[in-house]
Amino acid sequence: MFSQVSVQVLRTVLTDVLGLVLPVECPGCGAHDTHLCADCRELLTAPPRRCEEDTVFLAARDVGGIGPADLGLPTWAVAPYASGSRRVVLAWKTGVRPDLAPELNRVGTAAGRRLAEHLIEAPGSGPILLVPAPSGWRRRLARRFVVGELADAVAVGLSTGLARHGRGRPVWVVDVLRRRGGSSHRLGAAARGRSSRAAVHLVADLPPGAPCMLVDDVVTTGATLAAARDALTMAGGQVLGAFALLATPRPGSTTWRADP
Repeated sequence: MFSQVSVQVLRTVLTDVLGLVLPVECPGCGAHDTHLCADCRELLTAPPRRCEEDTVFLAARDVGGIGPADLGLPTWAVAPYASGSRRVVLAWKTGVRPDLAPELNRVGTAAGRRLAEHLIEAPGSGPILLVPAPSGWRRRLARRFVVGELADAVAVGLSTGLARHGRGRPVWVVDVLRRRGGSSHRLGAAARGRSSRAAVHLVADLPPGAPCMLVDDVVTTGATLAAARDALTMAGGQVLGAFALLATPRPGSTTWRADP
């Protein structure tokens, strides 16, 4: 029988061999022999910050789109959609690096704990509903519904955070949004806004007046969040805000507005 030391040695040898055959590197910066380096991890560990006034939401409005800034939708993100953070999230989102899922789920849980302080006055006493942004059927079929996984992680942190603030209440993830048609990522801001508003719909009823929080992985023009907010509001929900891992900064923007 193998002793515990022998098993550990064998595990180390196998890891080294696999590293030679399938080299591991950080998707953010390309550093070798680490699946996510400390510097790139740090990019995603900042507290969530209000970002709706510092992103291209305003650019979407300027060309005829509708962004969360127009709708009064508070939106938080942990980092700008730029350089290393963008590469990390895209590697996870596209399925190229499924090993990043635990890391980004931990980011979501930590963000949920911090978001609790902004949701302690959420109306009612029933559950707060975390609603993943809609994903197409292809992503679901490929079992890459990463926004749903992220929402689950945020829910764990939010529930813990509310309890710490003495405002414990249920936090449910409800996957009720769907998108008709294909992706709108290749469209311009105005066209994407029109396409998203027409495409997003609910597949289940909401409790009347239910407090809702949208969750997405990346926010660019804000068109999807705007459409999702409209759909939830029309169904009787109260949309309190939105959370995303990353949000696209305005051209030339290098700072994020401080959270009030």
